[in-house]
Amino acid sequence: LLLFFFCAARSTMSSEHPPLLNVDTVVGYVLEYFRKCPEDAPTGLLEASDNLKAREIEGGNLNYSFIVEDIDNGSNSSAPASVFVKQAPNFVKVLGPSAELARERMKLEVATFQEWSQVLDKSTSSSFLPKIFHFDED
Repeated sequence: LLLFFFCAARSTMSSEHPPLLNVDTVVGYVLEYFRKCPEDAPTGLLEASDNLKAREIEGGNLNYSFIVEDIDNGSNSSAPASVFVKQAPNFVKVLGPSAELARERMKLEVATFQEWSQVLDKSTSSSFLPKIFHFDED
């Protein structure tokens, strides 16, 4: 089961848009959303807020990706409370801001997942597609 957050971002050089997330800021970003919408939070995530830690997923060329998870592994549950966060800057991650790339790619990816979830039956959809909690175009 994949639980996704998607967010687009402009270069940190622009003061009009949120800065790029990192392992120090992504936990706060996730908690801010789920505190506003607690009914969306994965079981145990808000209760584990003091134990959440982020790690960056290495190896991606285009986007910044993180796992935010309960470092105590959800002692009262069989699986840790966690979410995957993917942020698309307006440039190629490995090349930096001079290698511009359209942020709209994230909007297309989210739309594709939403369309597939409508085409597939509920069981197949929940087995193979991520649950998208939030898409932040800013």
